[in-house]
Parts: sequence; C-alpha cells; structure tokens
Amino acid sequence: MADTTKIEWADGTANFWIGTTVENQTEADRRREHLRATPAALHFVSYEPALGPVDWTGWEFIRWLISGGESGPQARPSHPDWYRAARDYLRSKTDGE
Repeated sequence: MADTTKIEWADGTANFWIGTTVENQTEADRRREHLRATPAALHFVSYEPALGPVDWTGWEFIRWLISGGESGPQARPSHPDWYRAARDYLRSKTDGE
C-alpha cells in the first residue's frame, strides 16, 4: 500500500484548499499547527460538530470557517454562544479590510 502520509506538493498548492475538523478546544489546540504548516491556497476549519467552546486566538491564518451541530435523536448539545464566538472572531478578522 502507498504511503499516504507523504504527499508531493510540488507547485500545485495554488489549487489546494486544506482544512481540518475542530470539535472543541482540545482538538483545536492539537490540530492548529498541523494545518498552519500545510501548504495550501486556502486554509479552513470545519467546526462541526461543535461539542465545546473554542478560543480562536492563533487561527488568524484561516480564510473560511464552517460550523454546525449534530442532529438526530442522540445528538450531543451545543450552545449558541459557541457559534456567536466563532462568528465574532471572524468579524474581528475582517474589520478594516
């Protein structure tokens, strides 16, 4: 089987959008620098399912953030303030642009 942990990026990163999933602060802290170090035209975060609040400090390099919760009879709860904090962080990033 091919080693998929090593990708030949060459000069093709101008077309790559690379993202990661962040469910809570623990995962945000664990994944941030890996995402930052990966060459790409655009970095994004999928904050779903949102399972805890996240301090978005240090994520200034992302260009897109998707957020959502779980659905269905066994969905774990999320809090509207978590989504507001993500929205407010993104707004603060774009102020003055």
